[in-house]
Amino acid sequence: MDTLAFLSSGGLFETDHKIVEEEVTKKKEELHNNASIREISEQCEADKIQFQIEVLQGNLPEVAVNAAIRLEATSVILDRQMKKYRKDFKKSLSCALLIMKRDNSMQHLRGPRETHLCDRGNGNASCVRCKELNQNSLS
Repeated sequence: MDTLAFLSSGGLFETDHKIVEEEVTKKKEELHNNASIREISEQCEADKIQFQIEVLQGNLPEVAVNAAIRLEATSVILDRQMKKYRKDFKKSLSCALLIMKRDNSMQHLRGPRETHLCDRGNGNASCVRCKELNQNSLS
């Protein structure tokens, strides 16, 4: 099953645990009540795609990257505040990446990264993809 994760920084840096919990709850409610996100969630449900919203606190972007990996996300939507970390996400994740824009539309950053699965890595002479990879590395 595909998993679409919406990652939000939430702007949470307080040290008081109770304040952080309240802010996380508030941010999750805000996101669940957002019409655009609700529409995405409903479409995902109709298409049998698991949709999860994560509100994160901690050192960005590593916390968010770890969450995407933990959720085994096939696609990740980043909120606008996470935009500044897009290079880190592109480097660290192989899933599709999207960013929420100011008007609540989405900008597609990239599709899922192609994964090469071959029993001999890039050295299999009978594998077409290995031949392509070797030719590209020689160029």
